[in-house]
Amino acid sequence: MVLMGACLALIVYAGQRIYGTIGPSRAFAAADGSLYLLSHGRIHVFGADGRRRQVIDLQALGVHPRPSDFEVHRDGRIVTTDPNDSLLNRCAVPSGPCERLDLGLRTGVAQEVRRLNAAKIHIDEAGQRYYVSDNSGHSVVIADFGGKVLGRSEPGTFRYPNELAVRKPGTLSVVDTNHWRVATFDVKGDHFGANLGNLWVGGPGILPKSPRITRPGRYWPFDSVVLPDGETWVLIAREGMRDADLIVFGADGKPVKRIDLGDDSDPFDIEIWKDRVIVSDATNYRVEGLDLSGNRVAAFDDPAFAQELDEARALPQRWKMIRVAAQVTLMLTPFVALILAYRRRKPAP
Repeated sequence: MVLMGACLALIVYAGQRIYGTIGPSRAFAAADGSLYLLSHGRIHVFGADGRRRQVIDLQALGVHPRPSDFEVHRDGRIVTTDPNDSLLNRCAVPSGPCERLDLGLRTGVAQEVRRLNAAKIHIDEAGQRYYVSDNSGHSVVIADFGGKVLGRSEPGTFRYPNELAVRKPGTLSVVDTNHWRVATFDVKGDHFGANLGNLWVGGPGILPKSPRITRPGRYWPFDSVVLPDGETWVLIAREGMRDADLIVFGADGKPVKRIDLGDDSDPFDIEIWKDRVIVSDATNYRVEGLDLSGNRVAAFDDPAFAQELDEARALPQRWKMIRVAAQVTLMLTPFVALILAYRRRKPAP
């Protein structure tokens, strides 16, 4: 019994070490040409030359090391969304202080163990607005920079909304995961007005059944970027929001091709930076770069960061092996105990 209890405790502890932080899960291209990359509990800031120039330790800053999302103000303040309580944390960097903003987002059951779906944020500097997807509440919230809620989408408009973007003043594009679309709405006047158009990007029967375009079971869109030529690149995942494919849609809204990221790929985020698209693959602790034609290029050039990422990848792998060993031991312990008890039993008189 003692051994079984120890195995259970080790399994729980190993799970905490494995998923306490994850690899590259979000990138943000700032207006000054720098790239902010969230990975293994830190935000790494790369200059336009591709070299890392700053590291921000989120735990030292006093916020969750694995936020659901983040974006950066022009003045350098970082806003993160907490995966546990769905609050916004707005922090001066590198050492704080941080403010907590409560926009009345819902908190779902076991939300902290979901794959970074609690809430996504987009900062509209020109309009002085925060747009936040309330994943558990199936809504999108509009707030000012003081944290005052100004508007909220009507019930039923969205089902598990994800990434957000203001691509034209007065409009908001939302990746509406369970409605299988990228929907654009008029948000002038701080309320959701007319639906200005939908790009249907997922769901059974929407994508053509061709290996060149899609793989079986990939239905759920969760991130998108629009290229200068009008193409829209969309991450479309299978059940559990895992193992997404990167699908390219033409300016006419029709699927054109799938960009092969590899059979083991598990991308969490895509972002346009300079002349390339950055793909953040958290599970594999990998960052990939693609040119605007979909060919692989270097994401950036920083050997020290590459080595650090390799070291960060090795730690959860070791804890996974430890957890497997504990699980096997837990299953075998009762059988070993029965065998020992049988061998030690006294013969019948």
